[in-house]
Amino acid sequence: MTAKRSKNNPVKAVKWTWRFLTHDIWSYTNDDVRGIYRWLMNVFKSLFLSIRFFISDRIIEKASALTYYTLLAIVPVVALIIGIAKGFGLQGYISNALHGLMPGQKEVSDYIVTFAANYLEHTKTGVVMGIGVIMLIYVIYSLIGNVETVFNQIWQQKKGRTTLRKITDYLSIMLLVPLFLVITSGSQILLQTYIKTDLYDYEFSQTLISVLRWAPYGLTIVALTFIYIVIPNTKVRFINALVAAAIAGSAFLMFQGLFISGQIWVSKYNAIYGSFAALPLLLLWIQMAWVICLYGAELSYASQNVQNFNFEEDMQNISRQYNDFLTML
Repeated sequence: MTAKRSKNNPVKAVKWTWRFLTHDIWSYTNDDVRGIYRWLMNVFKSLFLSIRFFISDRIIEKASALTYYTLLAIVPVVALIIGIAKGFGLQGYISNALHGLMPGQKEVSDYIVTFAANYLEHTKTGVVMGIGVIMLIYVIYSLIGNVETVFNQIWQQKKGRTTLRKITDYLSIMLLVPLFLVITSGSQILLQTYIKTDLYDYEFSQTLISVLRWAPYGLTIVALTFIYIVIPNTKVRFINALVAAAIAGSAFLMFQGLFISGQIWVSKYNAIYGSFAALPLLLLWIQMAWVICLYGAELSYASQNVQNFNFEEDMQNISRQYNDFLTML
């Protein structure tokens, strides 16, 4: 009778489940489990570790710091994008691209484009041009450097890139990322324009509409995968970066949807802050974007190194004699 009651005891069941998830499951390796159970075990371990590291690494504080650097660099970054877009005759697409990246903040994106255009106008002639270009590159360089520092801390890398590698890698990122944004946004606009004309085939147009509907999700995954592979100063496997990018991209698009639906709060903010209301909303959007991005980095690290944390609790509780034995070996 007592044994039967203990089996049906919900408190003991919860304790057993918690012990299994936090201790017992870490005693199983890939050699002990097969098929779908191995996959489920690794998924749980990766998610568990990513949440644990997210808390222990104080990611929210690091996202706040990166929000500050992003706010300083946002105008120079857009100015660089506009400058590259002008070389391809696509500068007219920048505003639409920003609207897509910052949904529900049309006024803010228009301000940023205006400030960036003014920035370029004031750096066209003489010594001012040289100083302006140097400052533009320096601000973007500093932002990427701080992002790399955070990613290296997530990946437990004590050494960053050398100065020469920073210059070459960062310049490549400065050129490739704006070019990617310009080409993708321009191609989407061209496809949308084509669909509205009388020249398209109906079935083909429906395919294009489906592609455009899923394009933001696909482009977000591509961008995050690129970030997770390139930014850390270590080798990141493509599959781990891709899975983390898919999860982080889904979370980012969900946040965007909630953010857009929550724009009804803007009227309340306007009553208090006036035109200044756009700034706290912009800061909130940037910080949440960084929180999601950095969690994806934690997930890619956890999934790639999940096997290193098997028997972690057991190893922390080994005897001094056995520890000395392992040290000698």
